[in-house]
Amino acid sequence: MNTIKAVAVVLLLVGAISCSSAPPAPDGVHDQRDRAADLLKLGQQSFQSVHYQQALTFFLSAAAINTAVDDEEGMAAAWNSAATAQLALGLRGDALKSLKIAEQMAKASQKTPLILQVVINQVQADLDADDPQAAKARLTPLLPFPNTVEGAALWHALATVQKALGEIGPAGISVAKALAFHRSKKQDQDTAADLFLTATLQGHQNKWTQAKTSLLEALALDRKVENTMGLGQDWRALGIVDDHLDDQASARQSFERSQRIFGAAGLKDQQIRSLKLLLQTVTKLGLKDEITRVQNLLDASAAAP
Repeated sequence: MNTIKAVAVVLLLVGAISCSSAPPAPDGVHDQRDRAADLLKLGQQSFQSVHYQQALTFFLSAAAINTAVDDEEGMAAAWNSAATAQLALGLRGDALKSLKIAEQMAKASQKTPLILQVVINQVQADLDADDPQAAKARLTPLLPFPNTVEGAALWHALATVQKALGEIGPAGISVAKALAFHRSKKQDQDTAADLFLTATLQGHQNKWTQAKTSLLEALALDRKVENTMGLGQDWRALGIVDDHLDDQASARQSFERSQRIFGAAGLKDQQIRSLKLLLQTVTKLGLKDEITRVQNLLDASAAAP
Protein backbone atom coordinates (compact mmCIF):
# COMPACT_ATOMS: atom_id res chain seq x y z
CA MET A 1 0.00 0.00 0.00
CA ASN A 2 1.20 3.51 -0.80
CA THR A 3 0.97 5.69 2.27
CA ILE A 4 1.81 9.35 2.65
CA LYS A 5 4.43 8.82 5.36
CA ALA A 6 4.19 12.26 6.86
CA VAL A 7 2.71 13.86 9.91
CA ALA A 8 -0.84 15.04 9.25
CA VAL A 9 -0.92 18.82 9.48
CA VAL A 10 -3.73 19.34 11.99
CA LEU A 11 -2.60 22.11 14.31
CA LEU A 12 -1.22 24.85 12.08
CA LEU A 13 -4.16 27.10 12.80
CA VAL A 14 -4.69 26.28 16.46
CA GLY A 15 -3.39 29.71 17.39
CA ALA A 16 -5.75 31.32 14.93
CA ILE A 17 -8.59 29.17 16.17
CA SER A 18 -7.94 30.09 19.79
CA CYS A 19 -7.13 33.76 19.25
CA SER A 20 -9.03 35.87 16.78
CA SER A 21 -8.78 39.52 15.76
CA ALA A 22 -12.57 39.63 15.47
CA PRO A 23 -14.67 41.51 18.04
CA PRO A 24 -14.85 39.88 21.47
CA ALA A 25 -17.04 36.79 21.56
CA PRO A 26 -19.66 36.17 24.26
CA ASP A 27 -18.43 34.87 27.58
CA GLY A 28 -17.50 31.21 27.41
CA VAL A 29 -17.05 30.99 23.64
CA HIS A 30 -13.27 31.43 23.69
CA ASP A 31 -13.10 29.03 26.63
CA GLN A 32 -14.76 26.39 24.48
CA ARG A 33 -12.50 27.11 21.51
CA ASP A 34 -9.44 26.86 23.73
CA ARG A 35 -10.73 23.55 25.08
CA ALA A 36 -11.21 22.28 21.53
CA ALA A 37 -7.66 23.35 20.64
CA ASP A 38 -6.34 21.49 23.69
CA LEU A 39 -8.22 18.38 22.60
CA LEU A 40 -6.65 18.62 19.15
CA LYS A 41 -3.21 18.74 20.77
CA LEU A 42 -4.02 15.73 22.93
CA GLY A 43 -5.26 13.91 19.85
CA GLN A 44 -2.07 14.69 17.97
CA GLN A 45 0.01 13.35 20.87
CA SER A 46 -2.06 10.16 20.94
CA PHE A 47 -1.73 9.78 17.17
CA GLN A 48 2.04 10.21 17.42
CA SER A 49 2.06 7.42 20.02
CA VAL A 50 0.06 5.23 17.59
CA HIS A 51 -2.97 5.23 19.92
CA TYR A 52 -5.28 5.90 17.01
CA GLN A 53 -8.60 5.13 18.70
CA GLN A 54 -7.77 7.44 21.58
CA ALA A 55 -6.71 10.13 19.11
CA LEU A 56 -10.02 9.77 17.28
CA THR A 57 -11.93 10.25 20.52
CA PHE A 58 -10.10 13.51 21.19
CA PHE A 59 -10.60 14.74 17.62
CA LEU A 60 -14.34 13.98 17.63
CA SER A 61 -14.72 15.75 20.98
CA ALA A 62 -12.98 18.81 19.51
CA ALA A 63 -15.30 18.66 16.49
CA ALA A 64 -18.36 18.59 18.75
CA ILE A 65 -17.19 21.62 20.73
CA ASN A 66 -16.35 23.61 17.61
CA THR A 67 -19.73 22.71 16.13
CA ALA A 68 -21.47 23.98 19.27
CA VAL A 69 -19.85 27.40 18.85
CA ASP A 70 -20.16 27.36 15.03
CA ASP A 71 -16.40 27.75 14.53
CA GLU A 72 -15.72 26.95 10.86
CA GLU A 73 -11.93 26.84 11.17
CA GLY A 74 -12.13 24.68 14.26
CA MET A 75 -14.58 22.28 12.66
CA ALA A 76 -12.39 21.96 9.55
CA ALA A 77 -9.28 21.19 11.60
CA ALA A 78 -11.06 18.76 13.92
CA TRP A 79 -12.90 16.80 11.24
CA ASN A 80 -9.78 16.65 9.07
CA SER A 81 -7.85 15.34 12.08
CA ALA A 82 -10.60 12.79 12.74
CA ALA A 83 -10.25 11.59 9.16
CA THR A 84 -6.51 11.10 9.71
CA ALA A 85 -7.18 8.79 12.65
CA GLN A 86 -9.99 6.99 10.83
CA LEU A 87 -7.75 6.29 7.84
CA ALA A 88 -5.09 4.92 10.19
CA LEU A 89 -7.74 2.66 11.73
CA GLY A 90 -8.91 1.45 8.33
CA LEU A 91 -12.28 3.19 8.71
CA ARG A 92 -12.31 4.61 5.18
CA GLY A 93 -16.09 5.10 5.01
CA ASP A 94 -16.09 7.15 8.21
CA ALA A 95 -13.02 9.04 7.00
CA LEU A 96 -14.77 10.05 3.78
CA LYS A 97 -17.70 11.42 5.77
CA SER A 98 -15.35 13.37 8.01
CA LEU A 99 -13.45 14.72 5.02
CA LYS A 100 -16.67 15.91 3.39
CA ILE A 101 -17.48 18.00 6.46
CA ALA A 102 -13.88 19.18 6.75
CA GLU A 103 -13.86 20.27 3.10
CA GLN A 104 -17.13 22.18 3.50
CA MET A 105 -15.92 23.98 6.62
CA ALA A 106 -12.47 24.72 5.19
CA LYS A 107 -14.00 26.30 2.10
CA ALA A 108 -16.46 28.25 4.25
CA SER A 109 -13.56 29.60 6.31
CA GLN A 110 -11.76 30.67 3.12
CA LYS A 111 -8.47 29.66 4.75
CA THR A 112 -6.14 28.27 2.07
CA PRO A 113 -3.94 26.30 4.53
CA LEU A 114 -7.00 24.46 5.87
CA ILE A 115 -8.26 23.71 2.37
CA LEU A 116 -4.88 22.24 1.39
CA GLN A 117 -4.66 20.20 4.60
CA VAL A 118 -7.95 18.54 3.69
CA VAL A 119 -6.67 17.78 0.18
CA ILE A 120 -3.71 15.89 1.65
CA ASN A 121 -6.05 13.53 3.51
CA GLN A 122 -8.30 13.18 0.47
CA VAL A 123 -5.25 12.06 -1.51
CA GLN A 124 -4.48 9.45 1.17
CA ALA A 125 -8.06 8.22 0.96
CA ASP A 126 -7.66 7.83 -2.81
CA LEU A 127 -4.45 5.87 -2.33
CA ASP A 128 -6.14 3.64 0.25
CA ALA A 129 -8.73 2.88 -2.41
CA ASP A 130 -5.94 1.98 -4.88
CA ASP A 131 -6.87 4.92 -7.09
CA PRO A 132 -3.68 6.94 -7.63
CA GLN A 133 -5.12 8.50 -10.78
CA ALA A 134 -7.88 10.14 -8.72
CA ALA A 135 -5.24 11.31 -6.24
CA LYS A 136 -3.16 12.83 -9.04
CA ALA A 137 -6.25 14.54 -10.44
CA ARG A 138 -6.74 16.27 -7.08
CA LEU A 139 -3.16 17.49 -6.93
CA THR A 140 -2.41 18.56 -10.51
CA PRO A 141 -4.74 21.60 -10.57
CA LEU A 142 -3.03 22.94 -7.44
CA LEU A 143 0.43 23.11 -9.06
CA PRO A 144 2.70 24.89 -8.44
CA PHE A 145 2.41 24.28 -4.71
CA PRO A 146 3.08 27.18 -2.34
CA ASN A 147 6.36 27.43 -0.43
CA THR A 148 4.65 26.63 2.85
CA VAL A 149 4.24 23.70 5.23
CA GLU A 150 1.15 22.64 3.29
CA GLY A 151 2.97 23.03 -0.01
CA ALA A 152 5.80 20.77 1.15
CA ALA A 153 3.26 18.18 2.32
CA LEU A 154 1.62 18.36 -1.11
CA TRP A 155 4.97 17.75 -2.84
CA HIS A 156 5.45 14.69 -0.62
CA ALA A 157 1.92 13.53 -1.42
CA LEU A 158 2.49 14.02 -5.15
CA ALA A 159 5.73 12.02 -4.95
CA THR A 160 3.83 9.19 -3.24
CA VAL A 161 1.18 9.25 -5.97
CA GLN A 162 3.79 9.34 -8.74
CA LYS A 163 5.58 6.36 -7.16
CA ALA A 164 2.28 4.44 -7.13
CA LEU A 165 1.90 5.21 -10.84
CA GLY A 166 5.44 4.04 -11.60
CA GLU A 167 6.65 7.57 -12.34
CA ILE A 168 9.89 7.12 -10.39
CA GLY A 169 11.87 10.00 -11.93
CA PRO A 170 9.18 12.65 -11.40
CA ALA A 171 8.56 11.27 -7.90
CA GLY A 172 12.21 11.86 -7.06
CA ILE A 173 11.95 15.48 -8.18
CA SER A 174 8.79 16.03 -6.14
CA VAL A 175 10.10 14.52 -2.91
CA ALA A 176 13.35 16.48 -3.28
CA LYS A 177 11.30 19.68 -3.14
CA ALA A 178 9.55 18.53 0.02
CA LEU A 179 12.86 17.47 1.56
CA ALA A 180 14.52 20.81 0.81
CA PHE A 181 11.71 22.69 2.56
CA HIS A 182 11.57 20.41 5.59
CA ARG A 183 15.34 20.49 6.03
CA SER A 184 15.36 24.29 5.86
CA LYS A 185 12.69 24.47 8.57
CA LYS A 186 14.36 21.75 10.69
CA GLN A 187 11.13 19.73 10.69
CA ASP A 188 12.70 16.45 11.70
CA GLN A 189 9.76 14.07 11.40
CA ASP A 190 8.71 15.34 8.00
CA THR A 191 12.35 15.24 6.87
CA ALA A 192 12.50 11.61 7.99
CA ALA A 193 9.36 10.87 5.98
CA ASP A 194 10.89 12.45 2.88
CA LEU A 195 14.09 10.46 3.36
CA PHE A 196 12.12 7.23 3.74
CA LEU A 197 10.27 7.91 0.49
CA THR A 198 13.55 8.85 -1.19
CA ALA A 199 14.98 5.51 -0.10
CA THR A 200 12.06 3.57 -1.60
CA LEU A 201 12.57 5.41 -4.89
CA GLN A 202 16.30 4.67 -4.80
CA GLY A 203 15.40 1.02 -4.27
CA HIS A 204 13.27 1.08 -7.41
CA GLN A 205 16.39 2.30 -9.23
CA ASN A 206 18.55 -0.44 -7.64
CA LYS A 207 20.57 2.20 -5.78
CA TRP A 208 20.67 0.12 -2.63
CA THR A 209 23.72 1.71 -1.00
CA GLN A 210 22.20 5.17 -1.41
CA ALA A 211 18.89 3.85 -0.10
CA LYS A 212 20.61 2.59 3.04
CA THR A 213 22.21 5.99 3.63
CA SER A 214 18.81 7.69 3.31
CA LEU A 215 17.19 5.21 5.69
CA LEU A 216 19.89 5.53 8.34
CA GLU A 217 19.36 9.29 8.37
CA ALA A 218 15.60 8.82 8.56
CA LEU A 219 16.07 6.37 11.42
CA ALA A 220 18.16 8.85 13.41
CA LEU A 221 15.53 11.55 12.99
CA ASP A 222 12.61 9.26 13.84
CA ARG A 223 14.46 8.14 16.96
CA LYS A 224 15.03 11.80 17.89
CA VAL A 225 11.31 12.63 17.70
CA GLU A 226 10.20 9.25 19.14
CA ASN A 227 8.17 8.34 16.06
CA THR A 228 7.18 4.74 16.78
CA MET A 229 5.57 4.00 13.42
CA GLY A 230 8.46 5.60 11.57
CA LEU A 231 11.05 3.62 13.54
CA GLY A 232 9.37 0.30 12.84
CA GLN A 233 9.07 1.10 9.14
CA ASP A 234 12.66 2.37 8.93
CA TRP A 235 14.10 -0.81 10.45
CA ARG A 236 11.96 -3.00 8.18
CA ALA A 237 13.05 -1.08 5.11
CA LEU A 238 16.68 -1.36 6.21
CA GLY A 239 16.23 -5.11 6.40
CA ILE A 240 14.90 -5.17 2.85
CA VAL A 241 17.84 -3.08 1.66
CA ASP A 242 20.35 -5.30 3.49
CA ASP A 243 18.76 -8.32 1.84
CA HIS A 244 19.36 -6.76 -1.58
CA LEU A 245 22.94 -6.00 -0.50
CA ASP A 246 23.30 -9.70 0.36
CA ASP A 247 23.92 -8.91 4.03
CA GLN A 248 21.57 -11.40 5.64
CA ALA A 249 23.03 -10.96 9.12
CA SER A 250 22.22 -7.25 9.12
CA ALA A 251 18.83 -7.89 7.54
CA ARG A 252 18.02 -10.29 10.37
CA GLN A 253 18.89 -7.68 12.99
CA SER A 254 16.83 -5.01 11.23
CA PHE A 255 13.72 -7.17 10.88
CA GLU A 256 14.08 -8.20 14.53
CA ARG A 257 14.20 -4.58 15.66
CA SER A 258 11.19 -3.75 13.51
CA GLN A 259 9.00 -6.56 14.83
CA ARG A 260 9.93 -5.70 18.42
CA ILE A 261 8.94 -2.06 17.98
CA PHE A 262 5.61 -2.93 16.38
CA GLY A 263 4.96 -5.61 18.98
CA ALA A 264 5.62 -3.20 21.83
CA ALA A 265 3.28 -0.67 20.23
CA GLY A 266 0.52 -3.24 19.77
CA LEU A 267 0.54 -2.84 15.98
CA LYS A 268 -0.17 -6.48 15.16
CA ASP A 269 -0.52 -6.21 11.38
CA GLN A 270 2.76 -4.33 11.10
CA GLN A 271 4.50 -6.80 13.42
CA ILE A 272 3.30 -9.74 11.32
CA ARG A 273 4.71 -8.14 8.16
CA SER A 274 8.11 -7.78 9.82
CA LEU A 275 8.01 -11.28 11.30
CA LYS A 276 7.33 -12.81 7.89
CA LEU A 277 10.40 -11.08 6.51
CA LEU A 278 12.43 -12.15 9.53
CA LEU A 279 11.31 -15.75 9.01
CA GLN A 280 12.45 -15.65 5.38
CA THR A 281 15.83 -14.31 6.48
CA VAL A 282 16.55 -16.85 9.22
CA THR A 283 15.47 -19.56 6.79
CA LYS A 284 18.05 -18.33 4.27
CA LEU A 285 20.65 -18.38 7.04
CA GLY A 286 19.67 -21.94 7.99
CA LEU A 287 19.18 -21.06 11.68
CA LYS A 288 16.90 -23.89 12.79
CA ASP A 289 16.33 -22.67 16.36
CA GLU A 290 15.55 -19.18 15.08
CA ILE A 291 13.17 -20.54 12.47
CA THR A 292 11.21 -22.25 15.25
CA ARG A 293 11.27 -19.17 17.48
CA VAL A 294 10.14 -16.76 14.77
CA GLN A 295 7.45 -19.14 13.52
CA ASN A 296 6.11 -19.39 17.07
CA LEU A 297 6.09 -15.60 17.37
CA LEU A 298 4.30 -15.31 14.05
CA ASP A 299 1.67 -17.87 15.04
CA ALA A 300 1.10 -16.17 18.39
CA SER A 301 0.79 -12.74 16.81
CA ALA A 302 -1.61 -13.99 14.13
CA ALA A 303 -3.78 -15.68 16.78
CA ALA A 304 -3.91 -12.62 19.04
CA PRO A 305 -7.20 -10.67 19.03
